[in-house]
This record gives sequence, C-alpha cells and structure tokens, in this order.
Amino acid sequence: MTLKIERELVEARCAAAAAGDEVFVRSCQLCGIASAMTAVPYTAEVEEGWSDAERIAYLEGLIHDRGTSSEDARKIRLYLAWRGHARSQYVLGYDFHFGSGIACDYALARYWYGLAADQDNPHAQNNLANLLVDGLGGETDAPRATSLYERSTALGNLIAAGNLGMQLVEGGGVARDYRRAATFLKMYLAEYPYSGRHHFLLAECYRHGAGGRSSRILARHHYREASDFGLSLARKALRKFARKCRPPKMIGA
Repeated sequence: MTLKIERELVEARCAAAAAGDEVFVRSCQLCGIASAMTAVPYTAEVEEGWSDAERIAYLEGLIHDRGTSSEDARKIRLYLAWRGHARSQYVLGYDFHFGSGIACDYALARYWYGLAADQDNPHAQNNLANLLVDGLGGETDAPRATSLYERSTALGNLIAAGNLGMQLVEGGGVARDYRRAATFLKMYLAEYPYSGRHHFLLAECYRHGAGGRSSRILARHHYREASDFGLSLARKALRKFARKCRPPKMIGA
C-alpha cells in the first residue's frame, strides 16, 4: 500500500489556504511542502494489513533512518502531526520552538504544542506553558500556563513541577502561593537537586512560613545550598540570617 504523503500534504495545504488557515500553510512552507506537486512527490510503502500503530512506528523509523533525507523526514513528521499523532505534534512544536533544523517560529510552536497538549502530552504542556509565561508567539497567559503546568505535573513531568513552583513564588500574572510552591519545588529537587535557583526559591517559601515551625531552619539550609551553587542572592540572604541570629551585646554593670 502506498501512502501518498507529499500529495496529501499539498492538498491539505491548498485546503488550509482556501480556509484562511495561515498557521498550517506556514507549517507546510517551512517543512518543504510546495503549493503544487513536485516532479516525484514523496511516498512511503506500508503493508496492507498493518494497524495504525504499526504504520506510525514504521514511519517514525523512516524519519530516523540514515537513508531518509532531512527534507523527507520533515515531510513525514508533518504528515504524522497532521494525522493527529501527539508525539509528532510535540516534536514539530519543539523544532519550531528551538529552531531545530528549521526556522524558529514561536507561533507555530504554540500551534503544534497546543494540539499535542490537548492529547495529554506532558512535554508539550510544559513547553507551551513556558511560551505563554514569556509571551513568545502570542500574548502572555499566566493562568493558562499554570493549568498546563499542573496537568503536566499530574502526568509525572517533574520539569513542569519545577516551573510551576517558580511561577507560584515569583507571581507574574498569578497569585503567589508559597505553600503550594514548596510542594512542587521539593518534587523537582528530589529528582534534580543541582539547581541553585530552585533551592533559592524553596528557601523563599520557607522564609514566608511554608515549613511551619521549622521554616527558619529549612530556609537557611536551602539558601546555603543555593549559595554553594554560586547564587549571589542566596549569599546575601544568608548574611541577613546571620545578622538576625547574633546574640544581643552584653551591657556592662
């Protein structure tokens, strides 16, 4: 069975152009899909009785095959993403996000991440949230970013947990919540303990009482950890702690 990959994408691009879908049209342009057929449009041969999962696995194998040119690999990836394959949507969004082998385009990254995020791809949810926080490729949307971080964290993505913790400490469009932030920052640091910034923000949570009676001790510990990783803000915070903890001067009789 022959999959007419490029022919189908050309037809999809034409339909998108007629419907005013500029995002998909630009995706096609950057992935090498022309507005008319090439002399020999790209096709792929698959077995007649294969399931959808087997076809997807075969096409993904072609993407990584050394015999497949980068141009054809990009067409296959776009074809899979257009057909609704969540991982391909995420990878395509990542490529547009970071300019990986293709022009960087944050609006297109948002588009493909969004489709993958709707299918509960945790990496797409986290990366889309990052774009929304920074206002890249469109308007800033901190509340939606928070929701995406939460969904991604619930699916086990600890990177998203760290980002959510940072957002809840630093604010930036959402209410600060030091207790919730501490929960997520601890989740992140349990797996990635070498981030001075996350240690510092966790210390800030404890400085605001997130650790109950032990807050002061915990804050000092994480400020020290952050300081050891070279964070100057943590060193300043430690000096303040030292001044506050000095015993009062003795007054002579």
